[in-house]
Amino acid sequence: MKIVAFSDFHGSSTAVEKAADATAETGAELMLIAGDLAFHDVGSAFSILQRLSNSKVPIFFVPGNMDTPELTTAQNPGKFTCIHGRCERFGSFSFIGLGGAVQGPFQTPFESSEEEIYDILHKAVKACEEAKVVLLSHAPPKNTSVDLTRSGRHVGSSAVRRFIEEMEPILAVCGHIHEARGIDRIGRTLVLNPGPVQNRLYSLIELTDTIDVKLLEFS
Repeated sequence: MKIVAFSDFHGSSTAVEKAADATAETGAELMLIAGDLAFHDVGSAFSILQRLSNSKVPIFFVPGNMDTPELTTAQNPGKFTCIHGRCERFGSFSFIGLGGAVQGPFQTPFESSEEEIYDILHKAVKACEEAKVVLLSHAPPKNTSVDLTRSGRHVGSSAVRRFIEEMEPILAVCGHIHEARGIDRIGRTLVLNPGPVQNRLYSLIELTDTIDVKLLEFS
């Protein structure tokens, strides 16, 4: 299965058009969006989802901390589905989602405590059928290369990391920390931050019995 992974559009029309083009060019069967579609604007976020759905590839997404929590109920069957706190099957894989980020000093629109994050993830995974699990989370796991800021601080979620350590999803796709694009591992779990699509960055994932990830950039 080919999957395109995007994060952090932040309302960029150019990023939306480039993402739609890349989805068609790669022959992807599924699109994952790890949050921050817009900026405090649910109408803009819906517009972006509608435009991306024109690619005719199903979309699983979670809101980011700069999105509004209203997006957690957003779905258009066959086009886009918010999987925050949910488990959705696609092919032989189960996808669970976590929107928002850990509570911080900036009081962004969508934040949760570590305890809330842990509960959301465990409730979601309990709803999964027996299948390989993929985690889609705006917040990266703490103490990895994908949650490291330019100042050298690890600002990811300890609850996301704890969940990964306990449940061992095969893949975790995250975003949020723009400068921390890359690939890491926690035990058996491959962790991917595709980088901000507003900066022309995205990833192509091939899921079979193994996982192949490419970090790509729009031309």
